[in-house]
Amino acid sequence: MSFHDDLKKAQQQRATETVDISLAGNLYSIEISRLPGMQWAAIIAAAPPQDAADARLGYSPATAALAACKAHGRLLDAAGVPVADVDWGELFDAISGVEVQAVAAVWWGLNMGTPNDEVVALKKVSRPGSKTS
Repeated sequence: MSFHDDLKKAQQQRATETVDISLAGNLYSIEISRLPGMQWAAIIAAAPPQDAADARLGYSPATAALAACKAHGRLLDAAGVPVADVDWGELFDAISGVEVQAVAAVWWGLNMGTPNDEVVALKKVSRPGSKTS
């Protein structure tokens, strides 16, 4: 495969995960996808750290998750049908802090954790003895 083939494939195949949430006793899922790098960079740049925990990451995960959901998230009902006209700010206010953090963790995982893990694994395979991070 060539670089251009790999680039096209990467652009077309973005990992997606869902986070289940409870709203008024009903199950919904927030669908989250890995974003193009510059879109994720813009989201975290607009979400400065708000406390010491955020400072370790360099951004506010909850603020970034809300912004990412507003721009790129999808809310699905229990049957998997997309919900139209979602006010993400109201939704984030209505769900629990644990659910907000779960959404933030998936955004982080897809856009930072998994890509880093992939690079580390590829380095181990392609360059034995190279650094792993």
